Amino acid sequence: ILAPAPAITSPAANANLPNGNNVIAGTCLAGTTVTVYDNGVTTGVTGLCAANGQYNITIALGYGSHVLTTTATNNAGASAQSAGRTVSVAPGAPVITAPAAASSDIIGPFTFAGTGVVGATVRIYDNGVEINNQVIAANGTFSYTVNAPALGGHNLTATQTSNGQTSPASAARTITVHNDSDGDTIYDEIDNCVALWNKDQVD
Repeated sequence: ILAPAPAITSPAANANLPNGNNVIAGTCLAGTTVTVYDNGVTTGVTGLCAANGQYNITIALGYGSHVLTTTATNNAGASAQSAGRTVSVAPGAPVITAPAAASSDIIGPFTFAGTGVVGATVRIYDNGVEINNQVIAANGTFSYTVNAPALGGHNLTATQTSNGQTSPASAARTITVHNDSDGDTIYDEIDNCVALWNKDQVD
């Protein structure tokens, strides 16, 4: 006689799990071998159902959405698959490496750069509006240069998406772009207080 299908009790339905190893737990017929399936395909990972009718099996989950099911196998064969348990694995927020400071005052172009998951799509936002998207390089980095930024404040953030799962937004970098009042391409007190400089002034 085939064993009844096991039940999954953990993780919770619609849980957001970390990338890598995760424990799948549930109830089963003692002595049967429990196999875990991911999106209908066997993971090849099995565990023995303990005498108390419980199993705990560790499997590796990558970025994306996963429907987990299990079967129990005895001498008669494998049971039907359990009810599915849907979980997701989303990447963390990108780490911003440039600008290094949380806020800065500049003249002219600036570069926004960071690190993330190789192959993920990073989206860069300026004041909530997407200004660029790109695939994170094989070395885990991304970079985007704003060559002609508008004067004023720029609140820059980024997200990354891997296998349909999107991270939270990164820590923000706030950049204030100033007019280069004295034409020296360097932000200084002259640019902050234009009354100090008059290019037409005759000494």
